[in-house]
Amino acid sequence: MNNKGIIGLFASYPFIITSGENPRPNYDGINDPFLKNYIEKLAKLLSIKGNLNNLKIVYIGGYGKQKDSERVKLYLRAYNEYLEKVLDYPKNSLIMNNLTVIDSTDDIENIRKNIEDADFIFLGVGSDKVFRDTIYYLETNGIILSDIIKKNNTVLSTICSGSVMTSSNIYGGSYDNYYYEAPQLIYPKNLTSLNCNPITMETDFCPNDQSQEKNTHFIENFLKPDSKRKCFFACRPNSYFLTDGKSVYAYGEIYLFIDGKELLVCLNDKKVNITELVDMINYYNTLKSNNVVIDNYLSSSIEKIISLLSYEDIDTKENTTEDSIINAFKSREGMINKQRKEWKKDLISKIYTLESSIIDFLQNDILLNKYFNLNPDIVRNYSVDINKNNYIVELYLKFNLIKVIKEAYQNYPILSDLKFKNDLYEILYNLVCEKPDIAYFIVEVLAVLFENSELKKLLSKIKESLPDKEISKPNAYKNASSRQLMLFRRKYERS
Repeated sequence: MNNKGIIGLFASYPFIITSGENPRPNYDGINDPFLKNYIEKLAKLLSIKGNLNNLKIVYIGGYGKQKDSERVKLYLRAYNEYLEKVLDYPKNSLIMNNLTVIDSTDDIENIRKNIEDADFIFLGVGSDKVFRDTIYYLETNGIILSDIIKKNNTVLSTICSGSVMTSSNIYGGSYDNYYYEAPQLIYPKNLTSLNCNPITMETDFCPNDQSQEKNTHFIENFLKPDSKRKCFFACRPNSYFLTDGKSVYAYGEIYLFIDGKELLVCLNDKKVNITELVDMINYYNTLKSNNVVIDNYLSSSIEKIISLLSYEDIDTKENTTEDSIINAFKSREGMINKQRKEWKKDLISKIYTLESSIIDFLQNDILLNKYFNLNPDIVRNYSVDINKNNYIVELYLKFNLIKVIKEAYQNYPILSDLKFKNDLYEILYNLVCEKPDIAYFIVEVLAVLFENSELKKLLSKIKESLPDKEISKPNAYKNASSRQLMLFRRKYERS
């Protein structure tokens, strides 16, 4: 088990919203032990990323843009209700303006930026086919969700279809076809971008809005026969898994379908460590390889593991193994923050070193001649006036400042243009006090990386340090530096 070591909450269908035609936040579930536990785990992970008000959220669903937007906004409202009423977070909530809903109709470059900038990726409800088409669109454009989530330590939470599609070994089955008469979907053996969940899942098992007779028919005629080809966990509403790719905890009512049998794994008010069980199931599924393969020794060994599981009440706090998953996420976030701090320190050092290299540059006749012989149009691209005294020094600094900052962009510890720009802006804002000329040069050649409001603050501070400097409006600098934007775009190969 590894699945890239991603930490995530993989849920069935938590009843934080009501079912039916007009769903709303489920206020009746505020005191439910399972929902309290579920929200508490999610809140702990989100809080590690920072203030909830500031977190960037990306949602992928299986309905299409409009319905996905309606559904995720309802979930965020419900999350905020539970955060406030269950965990006492009245002034710290998820903000709708920080939400981006993506699907396969969106511009791929905007999708990339939003996914890389996300602190919280939420994979939700809907048709597996629509969901799969979106993932295929991402993959074929080189956007591998699991790689981004792992590198950025993004909070990952999934429900329903989103949980099914995260598994490295998808069951799929006939759920949508049987219950909703959707066309039968053929699943690929592996979806690389969602290979982040070690548990093969059937979510919303025995849905509450279906009759017992229909659910029984589905079990006997679909799930049990399918389990001879592939073992899978069938998860009732109000159940989920917490995993870091090494350990797996199960919460709520969950069953295992294996070799035509239905085995109870966890009860609705319990939690249990199922790490060994998941490892054994994954090994068995490798042997089955989606064919009818029955190994009585393996099957009986799995049943024995289940019989020896040690259950705890779902609201029990004293469990170091379970807590270690949350602590591992916190540790990873701390490492990223340390790397970002070291990155900023290194970039500042290189900027200072560049300025001190001017003397050597002026004594290097070969290099000086190269700069003096540049085409005047190229020189103007760096906002340098060749009629000014010592323009060659300004050109040298600007050219190499771009080079140094571009290299820093390529070596940034995580995949996020937004956080890169925020860290660069912080460096630049602090640089004004000691090196206002250098700060102004960076604005002239790289203003396109910043927002107008940020540039206004920078330019105002530069004016204080350089009162004789003639300052233009932010858009003038952004337009003059627009050609540099192409240097700060990562290139992705199509999968």
